Amino acid sequence: MRLASWCPQRTLAALALAGIFGAVLLPASLAAHDFPNEVRVRGFVKPEKEHLNFLVRLPLEMLLNINLPKRGPGYLDLERVDEGMTRAVGAVTRDFVLHENGARLVPDHAAMRISLPSEEAFGSYEQARAHIADPPLPPTTNVFWNQGYFDVHLRYPIASADSDFALDMRFGGGLGDRVKLIVDFLPADGGARTYQVHGGHGWLDLDPGWFAAAWTFTQLGFDHILDGIDHLLFLLCLVLPFGLRQFWTLVGIITSFTVAHSITLIAAATGFVPSGNWFPPLVETLIAASIVYMAVENVIVLWLRAGTLPACGGGG
Repeated sequence: MRLASWCPQRTLAALALAGIFGAVLLPASLAAHDFPNEVRVRGFVKPEKEHLNFLVRLPLEMLLNINLPKRGPGYLDLERVDEGMTRAVGAVTRDFVLHENGARLVPDHAAMRISLPSEEAFGSYEQARAHIADPPLPPTTNVFWNQGYFDVHLRYPIASADSDFALDMRFGGGLGDRVKLIVDFLPADGGARTYQVHGGHGWLDLDPGWFAAAWTFTQLGFDHILDGIDHLLFLLCLVLPFGLRQFWTLVGIITSFTVAHSITLIAAATGFVPSGNWFPPLVETLIAASIVYMAVENVIVLWLRAGTLPACGGGG
């Protein structure tokens, strides 16, 4: 008996189909975890004379390991929550480490409170600071253990408000990739800078020079491409028709994809995209449709026509 000859088109088609099925099945497996796939953390960093202020809002579900005391069907026991909140502040100072000119800062003051989901108090730095300074919720308030916020104001002594400041995020246990931090740096000169990074980003210069900023965006770009299975599948479908002899053509295609993706990200960052809730689902649907189209055009059609291709001779 003679084995059938190897067919590269069929092999690549199988790989593409496996990737497509993986993209469909992967979200279902992630949804099985109790912890959300993404949690949003909001923060502000503002230097003022001899102190640096760090205001941060965390969803209560991030304090699962703190084990805050509860009552009834799962409401926080606000009369006995102070000790747990103090431990939570310690966790915040470990996960969010601020630096001045490369030296680690240590807070000398902390204010904190539990907030209801309806208290949208982090629209601005002034609003958030005033909210944290307000009296705490009445002890009889019903706040479910994972449906509110933990708001913290940390104050750090500094040498100068004009120093170089950095934020080092140290989330562990795989949590970093699920945390999305949106933080505003409000320097003394009045020019606000907004950053949106994931919790595993690590070191973040809050007022970088041009070289540091370019390097940060380069790293974010690589992470963004490698972390997105949709990007990898689309690139796979683009490069499958090309061999090593068409190397420069392949480089041009990948570069064009990268430049186009950069343009869309810049447009999103500068507000030149629709703001309606309908737009993100439409984009995700079009991405999925483009992957399927490229797979059909470049791979599956070749597989169906394998009998007419010299490289795919049949076996007997």
